[in-house]
Amino acid sequence: MRGAATIQLASIILVSVAVSDSLQGQSPAAGPPSSRSSLAQAIWNGDLTTVRRLLASGADPREPDDQGPPPFLEPWEVAVVAGNNEALRLLLKRIPALPKDGRGGRRLTTTAAMNNVVATRELLRRGLPVDIPIQAGSGGTALLIASEGGHVGVMDLLIDAGANVRVQDTQGDTPLMGAVRIGSLDAVKLLLRNGADVNQRDNAGRTSLIWAARTGRADVVRALLDAGASIDVTDSSGRSPVTVAVAKGHDNIVALLRTRGAAATSPSRETPPSARAAIEKSLALLQRGAASWVERAQCGACHHRPLIDRLTALARQRGFAVDETLAAVRRGRGAAANAERPQNQTTPQPAFDLAWINHHFAEAGVARDAPREAMAGALASLQFPDGRWNPGPPRVPISGSSFVVTASAARVLQAYGPPDQRSEMTSHVDRARHWLMANNATETHDEAFRLLGLHWSGADRAVVMRAAAALTKEQNADGGWTQLRGMNSDAYITGLVMVALHETGLPVSDPAYQRGVDYLLRTQEPDGSWLVYTRAAPQNPYFESGFPHGKFQFISFAGSCWATMALILAASPP
Repeated sequence: MRGAATIQLASIILVSVAVSDSLQGQSPAAGPPSSRSSLAQAIWNGDLTTVRRLLASGADPREPDDQGPPPFLEPWEVAVVAGNNEALRLLLKRIPALPKDGRGGRRLTTTAAMNNVVATRELLRRGLPVDIPIQAGSGGTALLIASEGGHVGVMDLLIDAGANVRVQDTQGDTPLMGAVRIGSLDAVKLLLRNGADVNQRDNAGRTSLIWAARTGRADVVRALLDAGASIDVTDSSGRSPVTVAVAKGHDNIVALLRTRGAAATSPSRETPPSARAAIEKSLALLQRGAASWVERAQCGACHHRPLIDRLTALARQRGFAVDETLAAVRRGRGAAANAERPQNQTTPQPAFDLAWINHHFAEAGVARDAPREAMAGALASLQFPDGRWNPGPPRVPISGSSFVVTASAARVLQAYGPPDQRSEMTSHVDRARHWLMANNATETHDEAFRLLGLHWSGADRAVVMRAAAALTKEQNADGGWTQLRGMNSDAYITGLVMVALHETGLPVSDPAYQRGVDYLLRTQEPDGSWLVYTRAAPQNPYFESGFPHGKFQFISFAGSCWATMALILAASPP
């Protein structure tokens, strides 16, 4: 049932849910049904037999697929976005030349964000220019995107192909800064060996050393100093590496900088707030940010709408004050935006939209209704025989893998599955559970959703506890968790893991949870937000949403939501 008819059905259901939700401003972007080429569908489904058959019968690997908003993807682009390397090889054999413009550059940044060494090599072999800046986001190149994820293998290929290691995006960000932030010492050393300028500044006057002082990584700071980093440089706000390290409580970095000759100063350390004060400040900021987002956004906002609705529902439940006027403004603007947005924005694979958005609504206590039951039925029809759902276009970390969408789908089917199809819904959830039990996650984000999926789908308690114990053991010495193993902690994944562990039975009094609380309180910004660094290839035009942190504002909004939820659970009685 995963052919064009199913995609059309899901698109219809998206419209029906959009209509019912517009009163709440909770609608995903959706549109009327549209056709899908058999070739593109086979690529999405991983059906290489059909791909070969269609190509042998004359299917054009450059004919645009008309699913989704323009510009329509060509089949070889679908293969890149779907991570289907075998299909990509088959298609590229039949394409004389790839487009050497922004279209080609955008696909190269996709492979960089996905850490897809094979696809990156194939695209470079066929002559894609390595330094095409993408117009979406802040205009970064593939090397900058790969560096932000610490993907050394992809970075090595790009550098060998002539990538500019000193490239800067529109915000002045460089690959070296991206590698420093994620915490990949190997990536930092690779860039320095190949001519990266250790003293380049971004638009805020920050150097890589200032970024490194913020992270607390002594090994990275040492590598930058050994490469000639200026030690007493200051950014546009007057902060030096020492003042940044002191403010963030990184005494190890302060000591290292002093031994290397940093000027004597008496900067002040930021005092962590109480949990309640941190929650109240972040709630107010997030509500304002959500209201301004829906006024300006042009997409369904997977990092904004469902998370802020879930957060405000939890805050109300736990006795925290919610600005109902701002919530009403956001709902009104959301309804208006849905009415005005062009109605052709279906996705290549709608399973993620249906599962991600609605599982948060289920967690927020949004009641079932006829449109949601129909939506759940459409979602069930998109399940693969092995029990998983396809995540569709990758937007790490939120829509990075089948673990997220499969776990979320199981929750949605349980919350909104049609009562007269209970047996069928149970069968779909059982298959999801078996897939989650049979597959192990390689990234912490996926591991957290695997844990939730096992819990939601009714896995044996011992299985859930083993998954929870494994996730707990990945806590870093600073009290946080990291999206990619071995990299730096951040508030997005720390908050998510804490919520997942608590939902599956970890009490907030547990030492691991309390260390997480301490980490979140130490890392909250004075304005109430948490700064989380993006590692995704931008897909939408960049704009200022009214939330802090420039090009990092969207994932920082989502991270601040997760962090605030984790603190609310610890700061109030159930």
